[in-house]
Amino acid sequence: MTDVWDRDMELDLITIEESGTTSVISLLEPFEYQELGVPNLPEEFVQRFHWLKLPIPDQQAPDNAWTENWETIRTDIKNGLYRGGRNFSSTARAVLAAPAPLPP
Repeated sequence: MTDVWDRDMELDLITIEESGTTSVISLLEPFEYQELGVPNLPEEFVQRFHWLKLPIPDQQAPDNAWTENWETIRTDIKNGLYRGGRNFSSTARAVLAAPAPLPP
């Protein structure tokens, strides 16, 4: 990464917990946590939240496997198992709003 993102991950996680959030949805691929400078974030998610992993490769649309996985948790998400997220709103909310599975 070329830009500096100076965050206190512990403080951020505490703030998320204190907001009442119990579930986290991540769209990152496993290797991206290291690239983003937060290699321990997956372990923190496991310890603190119900972690839903729905990785989408950069520059790609979700594939059929992703869509099938999404459909298995969609009802829970609609029932309010999430609150916000850094990149969640634009991608996942668009998919959540879709009335049927996305075509291949």
